[in-house]
Amino acid sequence: MNFIADLHIHSRFSRATSKQLSPRHLAAWARCKGINVLGTGDFTHPQWRDELRQQLVRDEASGLYRLSGPAEELDFLQGKTPPDADGPLFLLQTEISSIYKRQGKVRKVHNLIFVPTLDDADRLSQRLELVGNLHSDGRPILGLDSRDLLEMTLDVCPEAVLIPAHVWTPWFALFGSKSGFDRLEDCFDDLSSHIFALETGLSSDPGMNRMVSQLDGYALISNSDAHSGANLGREANFFAGEPSYDGIFAALRAAARRLPPDRQPQDCRFLGTMEFYPEEGKYHLDGHRACGVVLEPREALALDNICPVCGKPLTIGVLHRVCELADRETPASLLHEPEARPLIPLPELVGEILGVGSGSRKVQDKYAALLRELGPDLDILCRMDEEQVRRHWEPLGEAVARMRRGQVIRKGGYDGEYGVVRVFSPEEAAEWQGATRSRSLLDGAAPRKRGRPKKMAEPAPQAPEQETAATVAAIRVRRKKDSAAPAESEPEPATPDGRTLGGFSPAQTEALTAGLETGTPVLVLAGPGAGKTRVLVGRLQYLLAHDVPASQLLAVTFTRRAAQEMRQRLQAPAGDGAVPAALPRCDTLHALAWSVVQRELPSALLLPEDAAKALFVDAGHPESREERKSLRRLWERLQWSREQGLSADELPDDLRAAVADWQAARTVRSQSPLLDYADLLEFFLFHLRARQGEDIRPDLEHSLLPPACRALLAAAVTERHHPAQTPAPSPATSAGPDTTPEHHEAPHKGHAVPRQMSLLGMVAATAAPAPVPAPSRRASALPWRHVLVDEVQDLSPVQLRLIRALLPEDGNGFFGIGDPDQAIYGFRGASGQSEDSLRALWPSLRVCRLGQSYRASQGVLDMAQSLLQGRGHCGALQAMRREQARLHLFSAPDQQAEARWIAGRIRQLLGATAHTLMDQIAQEDELAGTLSPGDVAVLVRLKAQIPVIRRALEQEGIPCAAPAQEDCWQDPLCAAVLRLAIARGQGEAPVPVSDDAESDDLLPLLEQALDLAPDAPLPDPQALQARLSGHSRLPAPLWQGTAWKQLCRAWQDCGQWEALVQQLGLQHEAELIRARSEQVQILTLHASKGLEFQAVFLPGLEEGLLPMRRDLLLENPDDDMSPAAQAARLEEERRLFYVGLTRAARALYVSPSAGRRLFGRELALEPSSFLPLVRNFCRQSTLARHTKAVREHLSLF
Repeated sequence: MNFIADLHIHSRFSRATSKQLSPRHLAAWARCKGINVLGTGDFTHPQWRDELRQQLVRDEASGLYRLSGPAEELDFLQGKTPPDADGPLFLLQTEISSIYKRQGKVRKVHNLIFVPTLDDADRLSQRLELVGNLHSDGRPILGLDSRDLLEMTLDVCPEAVLIPAHVWTPWFALFGSKSGFDRLEDCFDDLSSHIFALETGLSSDPGMNRMVSQLDGYALISNSDAHSGANLGREANFFAGEPSYDGIFAALRAAARRLPPDRQPQDCRFLGTMEFYPEEGKYHLDGHRACGVVLEPREALALDNICPVCGKPLTIGVLHRVCELADRETPASLLHEPEARPLIPLPELVGEILGVGSGSRKVQDKYAALLRELGPDLDILCRMDEEQVRRHWEPLGEAVARMRRGQVIRKGGYDGEYGVVRVFSPEEAAEWQGATRSRSLLDGAAPRKRGRPKKMAEPAPQAPEQETAATVAAIRVRRKKDSAAPAESEPEPATPDGRTLGGFSPAQTEALTAGLETGTPVLVLAGPGAGKTRVLVGRLQYLLAHDVPASQLLAVTFTRRAAQEMRQRLQAPAGDGAVPAALPRCDTLHALAWSVVQRELPSALLLPEDAAKALFVDAGHPESREERKSLRRLWERLQWSREQGLSADELPDDLRAAVADWQAARTVRSQSPLLDYADLLEFFLFHLRARQGEDIRPDLEHSLLPPACRALLAAAVTERHHPAQTPAPSPATSAGPDTTPEHHEAPHKGHAVPRQMSLLGMVAATAAPAPVPAPSRRASALPWRHVLVDEVQDLSPVQLRLIRALLPEDGNGFFGIGDPDQAIYGFRGASGQSEDSLRALWPSLRVCRLGQSYRASQGVLDMAQSLLQGRGHCGALQAMRREQARLHLFSAPDQQAEARWIAGRIRQLLGATAHTLMDQIAQEDELAGTLSPGDVAVLVRLKAQIPVIRRALEQEGIPCAAPAQEDCWQDPLCAAVLRLAIARGQGEAPVPVSDDAESDDLLPLLEQALDLAPDAPLPDPQALQARLSGHSRLPAPLWQGTAWKQLCRAWQDCGQWEALVQQLGLQHEAELIRARSEQVQILTLHASKGLEFQAVFLPGLEEGLLPMRRDLLLENPDDDMSPAAQAARLEEERRLFYVGLTRAARALYVSPSAGRRLFGRELALEPSSFLPLVRNFCRQSTLARHTKAVREHLSLF
């Protein structure tokens, strides 16, 4: 028995497909076509999978599925089915569109996935749903690397199979000219051996693929990729034997290995494919459809692949791309190669004979008659004896004979335009039709939908084998010529000692070496995209290269993420391939302070931010919701005051009473000193002052530190003033934060702080992965000779005092880099350090400016500088990108229309998923289809704006991510309790509880405090808290954090520790999966600082939202602000908008909305007062109120 298999189709849940596609409808068309095994398509879509489960049953003999009821009756058959029609069997199949970055290039690859059972389809779909939305499109867009998709698939179902789809199609394919790879191994990496078959696609055939020797070890299959029932079987595969899941893929594996027939599995063998003539495919030749230009590959090469009409790049077709990768000039004749049978769809042959279109009623009636009288479509075309067909209808018999022999007339398709393949000349066609025709179908293409006339190029000549060989030779000559041409480059700038720094501009080189010869402090003012972090890392590398010990270098960052990124950059090999033996310390100021506290006061506990606030609020004994709200505001004011460096006696009167209650509560609630973040910096500053011999005791009297901290610091000063009673300091304790190996060296897996530091997790765990030698101390007892500060404008006054205390009086060794125009943390106490404020400290300060932006286009920079109204600190900004920016201002009637427009536009930028949609939008915008999800961001002023935007993106099937609450297992107390549950056998260890934490102190502390019998179960969280919150080392405030409350709620949902541990493990696994995929980022403007994107959307440009005015957003706004405070806030809002604008590299979209719902209120806000400053830089449009009109606008952009 032989059978035909079409293994790539779609359901009605995919975009741009027939809405009639149901299992019964597909089965009916499969019987018309003579297809025995049919892919289901789209099993990742939940509704389609439900339909498959309802309408299909397992066929136990084959392991496939079959229809449980009758197939649909197709109207055009008039109730009669073709003779011998049976089946089909269904094989579970889906197609995934992966859009991601690999090797610095956007990749768009479609992959087919096959699984044996619906249960496997459920499990894989559940896993993929962690990456993206599967509900909006049967062929979902995932920002997941193809290699990771394969790994995930095999992890869920080892019997699953992945086959790259239509591998040569320009837009969405493994080898596609627009976004593909040159080698399969570059795509699938270490999992390449799991790929054994490739789908050739409509525009190529096996012969073309056999010009590329790297593909010799793969079976080549062909499928219809049908979006309607009528298109089933336009390409297909034929096998010998009985169909089964295991048999089909075993046969393809045997074909890939080129086993002789007698060594292939005898129950199922792959015989070959039924192939479209590749010239009929939409992407066979090169061209530009908008200009009517169609070219052979050699003609395109002669034009440097540029359209001769409009000057834009041509769409490089499949034939050209095959020739680029070919290492043979003609197809190879390989041993045991499966047969490839040419195929022209039967309705097209009938239409040519009758002289009408293939979709006409006349063709439909004749087609139905042929099926009823001769049998299924593919039997007529490929199996039936030619004489039998001739006896039934002579012209069809002749057409089938010519088709099988390859005696056809071909006109290649290009750039989304189908080609034309005919079997009769115009004269022959006229003879068959019984009348002379004045014009044949070959004389021109089908009428165009576009309004303007098409400029037709002369039909390209047919490409015989010698033409293809000449193309391959021409491409080789071009490559040889390009590789021989010397690359133009400017000489690398030299440093003061004559060395060169590769990759840095002259201005960057001057900045990163400034002040080293004279010993003066340096401030670098660098605009957006000027390479601030790169210059700072470059200075560290330069100092290391000049033999400055790593132990004498300190880099201060403001976030754990920035510190980690800096360490990663420093760990990368230098230009000579050398990796530094030791790394400088890269830390936040809070991390440095915490390491000092842990050494000097080991009993101290650092409270999470929310727990510290809860302690302050509870200390005030609030009796109403309003009182609690008032105390929370006081806490925020207290934190701001402490960042300003105010002492207790300098606090406003209304704060003093609350502070007194808070201090008393801190003392009563715990025998251990309870610290918050402000305490860390204050303790560190006093510690440094004391180490440098200053008498700090008068200031300690007015300190807000806990009494235990004040007593410790005062005792240290007393000891220093009585040297006879003080032993000589050892090198390990002589000064500053301890940087000896036992503290600075990573105690476990690279974490850089003592155990409590890692446990409490409030600050970055930092240090070199290798032991750092004890630093040599300077006479001033300062541990570091060079202190480098990133984002210097974000220093608060107390942080600046800390930096000063780490340096000599003259600031020698200071290197700060930042951009005062991006100072956006005034609400946290940052004072926006600028040139004037730092020069007041160090008159010898040297200032360098970096105004060259390597991120944004000039249009974006001009727009941003206009916003600053000439008050920028970094001078004129110059874009190093020559590409023109796309700046668009659109006004929306409401936030829903705004979100829909954003989602539709992002879908265009990503290139959608369908070839037809890509063909359309590529003609309208060169940027369309060139980005990956990670290239795009939507930046909002408030988190409350996120939900409506996220819903719109998910409805479009766009993978997106928004800020989420930190998982409870990342909290040290929660992690310790979970580890305790696991240790007592109440659940298997999930991924989030890492081995690192086993050395933390809370776990043995919990065990000791509980004193449970070995076989006793762990109490539930509430009972645990009640039992332990009185413990001296586990005080009540430690249990007030949000993470612990989250854990308690999760336990109530699960009911037992085993279920909770399993649930948290699944959540962590989901996070790891999402971390490996690309997603459109929805971020607040504050969170976007330091990031860059190719395209940025800034919705909500309304007065009250940006700039933010609480009196316009809230019913009960904050207390009245002074005019000076209001002016300062407005300027910070201006800088925040500036940050948002300058995140964009190539495209920027800003929008106000006439209506918006926020905080339960319907708002009608006026357009932002910032709009007049940027409006004239943008293309402007207004969205209509109705959805239909909004969608019509999409075609304009």
